[in-house]
Amino acid sequence: MNLFSVLHKYEYEAWFLANIDILVQKGYLRQGASYPSNKIEEKRGVKEWLNANMPEGRRYRETVNQLKMTRCIEFERTHELSRSFRRLEHAIAELLHAIDNSTVTITPSF
Repeated sequence: MNLFSVLHKYEYEAWFLANIDILVQKGYLRQGASYPSNKIEEKRGVKEWLNANMPEGRRYRETVNQLKMTRCIEFERTHELSRSFRRLEHAIAELLHAIDNSTVTITPSF
């Protein structure tokens, strides 16, 4: 199994789109920021969208904002709205099951 084949569809930050209201509440996004929840898997240019929806005078920077915004993700909501997130959850469950059954050998691919 290739872990990268089960990660986000386009951009990691797309999972933030499922949690916009929380990001607004925490002050990471400007008041009134919204995105159609049924379109989060289709969005390209999420970093640019986040940047455009940051509060006045702030910019989205992965090294500064990604971890903080990740801590705001509600897993149940993101699971409900994101097929790629569900695929990741499934892959992790399979891996844990294989480890529990001692049927996996982890070999670095780099």
